[in-house]
Amino acid sequence: MTIDEINAIEALRVNTDFFVFGMMPGTEAFRSVDGDIKGFAALFSEWLTELFGIPFIHGLYTWNELLEGLGTGGIDFPGEVTATAERRKN
Repeated sequence: MTIDEINAIEALRVNTDFFVFGMMPGTEAFRSVDGDIKGFAALFSEWLTELFGIPFIHGLYTWNELLEGLGTGGIDFPGEVTATAERRKN
């Protein structure tokens, strides 16, 4: 990491309470029987939180909710935004 990258992360820590990491339900992000989100997305969010010192809150969204959230800023990072033919129908 360069000093500029470190300074940018420090600025984010000061100015950002949390980030929202949005995923569509599937094998990488799913609700367990107790209602918690499990899978790769949950582990990745935890890793990002530890790495940057800024909470990454994961959530499950439909395709349209992901697009809308990215547009409004309600979702900061998507797990996937590939517009497949099936997703374009919804």
